[in-house]
Amino acid sequence: MFYLLLEIIIIIYGLLLAVKPDFWWKMTNKRPDQKPPHSYLRNTRIMGIIFAVLGIVLLLMSLL
Repeated sequence: MFYLLLEIIIIIYGLLLAVKPDFWWKMTNKRPDQKPPHSYLRNTRIMGIIFAVLGIVLLLMSLL
């Protein structure tokens, strides 16, 4: 049950980063009104996609 919850959290986190990459910037930056660099947005979006795919793969493996 714990792993299922963890996999769902990973999927939600990955989708959040992939769809809205400036969300993490606004949460962690001291001045959230500043715009993040393009490379930061690109890298965050890529990591969000990787997290979402990893979560889906883990979910499918645990259901088998």
